[in-house]
Amino acid sequence: MTLTLLHFVLFYVATKRLLTYLHILQQDDYAPLRFLNWLWVKKSIDRYMTITLSIGTFTIWLFGSGVFISNIISTLCLLIVLFISYRERVPTKSGKKLLVMTSRATRIYCVCLLLSLPSILQTQTLLEAILMIHCIPFILIIGCYLLQPIESMIYRYFIIKAQRTLQSHNPVVIGITGSYGKTSLKKILGHILSKYEPTLMTPGSVNTPMGICKVIKDDLKPSHKYFIVEMGAYYKQSIAKLCDLTRPVMGIVSSIGPCHLERFGSIDNIAIGKSELIQSVATHPHAKGFTFPKALNQYPIFHKMSQSKLMIEPLTAQHKEQTINGLSMSIEHQGEAIDLSAPIFGLHQIDNILLATTIALQLGVPMQLIKSALKSLPQIPSRLEVQEDHRHVTWINDAYNANPEGFKQGITLLNEFGVQKSGRKILVTPGIVELGQAHDPIHESLAKEAMRYVDVIIAVSHQRIKAFVRTCHQLKQGNQQIITTLTFKDAKKWLDENVQPKDTILISNDLPDLLESRPAI
Repeated sequence: MTLTLLHFVLFYVATKRLLTYLHILQQDDYAPLRFLNWLWVKKSIDRYMTITLSIGTFTIWLFGSGVFISNIISTLCLLIVLFISYRERVPTKSGKKLLVMTSRATRIYCVCLLLSLPSILQTQTLLEAILMIHCIPFILIIGCYLLQPIESMIYRYFIIKAQRTLQSHNPVVIGITGSYGKTSLKKILGHILSKYEPTLMTPGSVNTPMGICKVIKDDLKPSHKYFIVEMGAYYKQSIAKLCDLTRPVMGIVSSIGPCHLERFGSIDNIAIGKSELIQSVATHPHAKGFTFPKALNQYPIFHKMSQSKLMIEPLTAQHKEQTINGLSMSIEHQGEAIDLSAPIFGLHQIDNILLATTIALQLGVPMQLIKSALKSLPQIPSRLEVQEDHRHVTWINDAYNANPEGFKQGITLLNEFGVQKSGRKILVTPGIVELGQAHDPIHESLAKEAMRYVDVIIAVSHQRIKAFVRTCHQLKQGNQQIITTLTFKDAKKWLDENVQPKDTILISNDLPDLLESRPAI
């Protein structure tokens, strides 16, 4: 009876714990080695069940190994473990970004459950049960590697199918990449082109091969004239693979910066990786051109590509201005001064507007239509998105911000609204991720910028941005407050209890579950 209960409890624990770890694996693009690194960094090992089973093992040893006593103690411990497992968070129902049981996630989950069965059935004691529970994350890693050949075949199938659909529908494919700003640029260009011809763009932050394949399969229609594809990259050749899939005839690189510096290794590598889009367009027999900000000419590869006949010189703006109503600027087009305005925020968005306008003009969109489209441009979700609640508290949602320039623009906007409303300026931030060796210097710089204007700083997951918190304390003056919290949930609780009418709150970046906290196990 006790052995049957032991096997049942371990199987139940495996079903719950595999979901917990799969949630983390999915958020890190199913990369087993990065998952292993997460386990090490977060020290995400089982505690509560291990303690329970260890006490049970010690008690049995202490009071003798009689069958009756052993069974009573083992049963009690196993019921406690079952209760602990039952109480664990289910990541498909709870979390910032829920676990999505895609076909791939389901395959991994089922294979790992099958892999765990022999070990579960061979477990005979509470001590062995502890070992089994600690093996669960490694079973997940093994399952991923075993499935790689199958995943490669499935990947290739969907790539070929997507390519055939693109060849059949033959839209004008416009690729967009960059260290930051690519989603905003895509939204702006997509909004303009949709006023001119039927246009499809990849939704949200979808920018991976399988995500793009799904968009092509589900959403691309023969009527679409333009298909705007956001292209993300963590390593060299990532963009090249996306270009092989979509074969863009136009390309835009929004920016080069330290985002994902940890994975690329250097800024020069990032520049080379992003330039793969431009190089792909340059080799397309029906290429219509590419563009990028002049600031990128500092990188040799972009300086070389700027000499190409396919280079479309980006528009430049004069009289750039940001108010609480949005952005305005003046450009010169065909010898005439044109005033443009858009109800979005962040001076860095002006560069995105200029790049989008440059491409739209190249495609024959009339300037008057571009002007009109920009005036009706909706705010870009979670990218300096401004809203006022019923308490007259202004919220600046920049939760998707993940770069130093965007952080500084958010601080500038926070100051403008704070001054206008004569209320407190509150910054909530966990800092920026994947900066590699530049992590501390950049966060020191961001802290200096914040302390010039902000009244209250709430540093979320403060243990990972020690340089930011330390610099804030060093520069603190007068009534400025620096508050540290472990999670965004804690920060929200503070805001709920302390926010006042006329306050302006900037949410600058928001960490995914795998970076903010470790599972409560």
